[in-house]
Amino acid sequence: MDAKALQMALDGLQAQGPAGGVLQRIAVYARSAMRTVPAQVLVLEMPQDAVATAQQLFATLRRCDDSGCAQVWVETPPATPDWDAVRDRLHRAAV
Repeated sequence: MDAKALQMALDGLQAQGPAGGVLQRIAVYARSAMRTVPAQVLVLEMPQDAVATAQQLFATLRRCDDSGCAQVWVETPPATPDWDAVRDRLHRAAV
């Protein structure tokens, strides 16, 4: 998801509130800052550097799993060659 779509999804979660029932814990791994974040969301900052992101990606996903997150939402990395490895690793992790 791009940053705008992530924020819209977070706004939707915020609007649901706890009255909608049990809310699953969700992790967001993003380069962009999110302006509103519901309490059940764990936000992890993605480095601005592709190499650093590639190096920490699987450790970050393990952290999300260890934190009990049912879903991990990731901001789409830039569509430049230096981010190819990150996009590949994300694709592999998603399948």
